[in-house]
Amino acid sequence: FPEGEANSYINLAANYLVLGEPERAKDHLLAAEGMLEGDAWFRWVYNIRLQAKFAEYWMARGDLQRAATYIAASLELARSTKRRKHIAWAQKLLGDVAAMEERHEQAVHDYEAGLSALKDHPCPSVQWKILLSLANSKESLHKSDEAYRCRALAQELMRRLAESISEGRLRTTFLRSKPAR
Repeated sequence: FPEGEANSYINLAANYLVLGEPERAKDHLLAAEGMLEGDAWFRWVYNIRLQAKFAEYWMARGDLQRAATYIAASLELARSTKRRKHIAWAQKLLGDVAAMEERHEQAVHDYEAGLSALKDHPCPSVQWKILLSLANSKESLHKSDEAYRCRALAQELMRRLAESISEGRLRTTFLRSKPAR
């Protein structure tokens, strides 16, 4: 199934980005892109993620202008298909670019827009990441109380996610892991 293989390449790219190895991520992104070009089935779902991961790749490389181009493509695809989780993630990425450029007011606006997209359709696995980024921008704006509230909400979401893990050892590992700030 080409779409499953393409999704696997996107997942591998995400892992390499987290590990700080963007060049290895790029190889997998290009492989996913090639697979998606050849198969139209479910391309729209994986292409949203592919555009977002390319944005994250370019952010890791420090090319924020190219990242913004991929974010815009991801956001447009997500909006046109009403994929709220992906809309929220694209808004988070916009906030990340703004934060990297030290435009923290804009970052706060973008992060809040991402959270707003999930208001009636919660997605804790995305929300807690947005909340941590929002907390960091609030902290940069010297709004410590608001930053504290955002971090507390993120921790509560992580606790609830952990409760959904039935295997005890895995749940403990998840709870002990330190989330990226």
